[in-house]
Amino acid sequence: MRVSKISNVSRLRHPYTRRLLSNLIGRDPNRVFASTPAELRRLVRELTRNELIRRPARGKWPIAWIVHHLADTEVGFAFRIRLAMAESGAPF
Repeated sequence: MRVSKISNVSRLRHPYTRRLLSNLIGRDPNRVFASTPAELRRLVRELTRNELIRRPARGKWPIAWIVHHLADTEVGFAFRIRLAMAESGAPF
């Protein structure tokens, strides 16, 4: 599946979606998706356990929680894609 490049997010209504997708402006989403696991490994490789579990501020998630959330989201997203692709006649 190929995802088109994103050139503008101003028409998106939801601010959170706009903020997330603005990171892809001018970039090939497929390359970003493919390179993300290696980039995450590179970013956390040298961190100590304490650095991974320390909250950067009150109410903020530790790095370990964020990485776990990304992995969990990946599993859920993959399931949803398979479900949508398997649905007969559904636009994808």
